Amino acid sequence: MLKHFYFLALVLSFPINATALSFNSQIPKKDSLQVMYLLDTAYSVKEIDYKKAVSLSLKALDRAQGLNSPYLKQATLYTAAMLNWYNGEHKLGLKRCQESIKYSAQLKDTFGLANNSAMMGLINLYTSDYDSSLYYFNNALTYYTAIKDTTQILKSRGFMGLVYDQQADFVKAKENLLATVVLKRQHNTYNWSVLRLSDQVGVSSKYYEESLKNAKENVEKLLKESPVSMNLRNAYHNEGMAYLKLGFADSALVAFKYSANTSIALGADVFWVDYAEAYAKLGLLDSAIWCNINAISEATINGTQIGLANAYEVLADAYTAKADYKNALSSYQKALFMQSKMNHKNSRANILRYIAGVFLKEHHYQKALVYTDSSEALARKIGARHAIARALKTKFLILSDKGDYKQALEVKLLYDILIDSLQKGKVQLDLAKLDLYNEVELNKLEISDLNKQKKLAEAKAKNKNLVIILIVIVAIFIVLLLVLNFYRTQKLLSLNKKLNAQQQLIGTQNQELSKSNKEKELLLGEIHHRVKNNLQTITSLLSIQQRKLKDSDSIKVLEDSKNRVMAMGLIHQHLYQNTSFAEINFKNYTKELIQVLISTNAYCAIDVKCRIPLLKIDLDNAIFFGLIINELAINSIKHAYKGVLKPLLEVSIFEENNKTALLVKDNGNKEHIDFDKSNSFGWKMVNNICDKLEGQLFADITSGLSVKILFNKSIIAIKSTTD
Repeated sequence: MLKHFYFLALVLSFPINATALSFNSQIPKKDSLQVMYLLDTAYSVKEIDYKKAVSLSLKALDRAQGLNSPYLKQATLYTAAMLNWYNGEHKLGLKRCQESIKYSAQLKDTFGLANNSAMMGLINLYTSDYDSSLYYFNNALTYYTAIKDTTQILKSRGFMGLVYDQQADFVKAKENLLATVVLKRQHNTYNWSVLRLSDQVGVSSKYYEESLKNAKENVEKLLKESPVSMNLRNAYHNEGMAYLKLGFADSALVAFKYSANTSIALGADVFWVDYAEAYAKLGLLDSAIWCNINAISEATINGTQIGLANAYEVLADAYTAKADYKNALSSYQKALFMQSKMNHKNSRANILRYIAGVFLKEHHYQKALVYTDSSEALARKIGARHAIARALKTKFLILSDKGDYKQALEVKLLYDILIDSLQKGKVQLDLAKLDLYNEVELNKLEISDLNKQKKLAEAKAKNKNLVIILIVIVAIFIVLLLVLNFYRTQKLLSLNKKLNAQQQLIGTQNQELSKSNKEKELLLGEIHHRVKNNLQTITSLLSIQQRKLKDSDSIKVLEDSKNRVMAMGLIHQHLYQNTSFAEINFKNYTKELIQVLISTNAYCAIDVKCRIPLLKIDLDNAIFFGLIINELAINSIKHAYKGVLKPLLEVSIFEENNKTALLVKDNGNKEHIDFDKSNSFGWKMVNNICDKLEGQLFADITSGLSVKILFNKSIIAIKSTTD
């Protein structure tokens, strides 16, 4: 992961303290100007000639020490620490930051305290000291908040998100990483830093399309100003990276070529590593290797230790892809030596695993296991759970290829348990993301008076109550999954003991495994049955609470919640009644759902037409579709048929324009249809589900209300036109 941090380091670095460059009336103006000039020049040339930047900063530091100015001492120490960080000299960088902080505290300079705290957070992030990194980033966040520096607040939160992601704290990771998306959309910058950082957020292709458009506009604008500039070089690079993210490696190469030509004209480093990535994606491995060799050459002459280590690592990746394992091992060993020297623990863990992978390809199993064990041990030491999982997966592949199936199975069990834990964390992440998006939407509302503020507060309270109910449901489901994992673990442990017997017992063991699978199916059916019962219990609790309420709005909210819980419960009921736990008969489910809604909510007889073919739909999407149908059907049942002689409700699923369409239609009057007032939670939930599933919603009120939603066939596919 550190090879991605390196590029972020060059462009997301925190600014030099402007206050530190102020004059001090007690020292000659000429001396102050000399120090300021040296610092400014060092900062401007750091990406072109790192060694020159270091030389200039040391001169400034030496001159500042001879002057009686805490302002200049603070600024020179901070700049020197920043350059130490660029070069992987983290111990010296921390020492200089601590000295600079003393001067900042003496001067009561909040900006200086913020910059130095942020720098110390970055240094500890590189050395995988995650607790210290979070401590310093939190300090920086407090200081930047005090001086209202929005850009630096967002940058600090972005780096905190990376730390939480390494620790597999998905909720906090998502909360902080989303800040980088806001930063990219609020600031039209010429560097790639925010977009690289936003890779961790899981943004859609639309985000990269916007970045490509932004980069092209910057190129056009900058070409009019000057044919050669650092901003133009970065804009070309942005364009190439956006093409890479969108899968157009050939177009990326063209943009990288223009960026390289501009870099050469300026005497700046070429982005050889990204150039190499584009060649590698096109299968041009020799060209990728050539680019990486150039990157090593430039890093050796004018670059940093971190840049050189990263170049060796990417070069080794290219050699591995080409099956040149001798050169791959040599390059990985050089990268490993440099990362160890800089104490980059996470990168060391990754490179150890890469070396193990090369030995596996050459069938040197013992060497591969030694490196994999070292990678796992280091990942566990720093608490990088993703790295632990990757090491376990590599170890399983080695043992399986070696033929040591007993030990491979033991490792696979540990890997499955860890992956299950990480996937459960992803559920929390998605819930947090949904909550954050709801907050973003609420923040867009323009509140003109106190009455609107009151309504917004009430809406938030209702949303929070629903979120609490959903969290309770998810918690119950997770507990049931843990019970299932316990039984599964017991079965696997029993199977491990039997693996010590002779090979002649394999046939008997296969029979035992078949029996175990049947038991698991029974257990899974029982789980769905219990989930359905638990959801029914929740419905009953809501009914009890509803009877105690007198406020009509509150009663309506609880009634809507009961219908949604009932819709989810029916899914689980159909699953445990079905022979397959992966799919349900969605037509029967829809009929039963609508009949229950009619029996409990309708004020007249309603004719129902349900035209649903045999579908392929998984559990998660079935619940989403059930909630959509529930919201649209209950709206029609309650409000559509006043004065209608022959009420009709139609639910259909069919193919349209190579997509699968869901249609819910009534023949009601138009009095209940008012899209200007469709800001209800139910309508928002339907729209949010459509966005999550990448569906397109169309509404028509020509004859009653007709709502049609188009989905990709990967979400819901028609298997047959008949049940």
